Amino acid sequence: MNTQERWPAKIAIAALIITIFPWSYPIYVLGKIPVCLAAAYYCIKNYKKDTEKPKPFWYFLIIAILFNPVVPVHLYFSLIWVIVDIVVAIYFYKYLQRIKSL
Repeated sequence: MNTQERWPAKIAIAALIITIFPWSYPIYVLGKIPVCLAAAYYCIKNYKKDTEKPKPFWYFLIIAILFNPVVPVHLYFSLIWVIVDIVVAIYFYKYLQRIKSL
């Protein structure tokens, strides 16, 4: 994998780490944009890679839906969003490690 294909994950991880801290609501919305775009990018890459839809395709599809800024998903408690942000950042990091080894 070339380094260009790793940048979306790196940017998404940075956005997720930034949104863990308490900010105003517009910062959270701006933080969702790179995460949604990176998830959509890897979702499309995994879709094109195999006719059988591998697990990363479905995971990234769920992440893209959850973090889309157009039709936002409201989890109502900021603690839930912090947990989701950490879990998704870890998933992006693990995926980044996996594609680095290819």
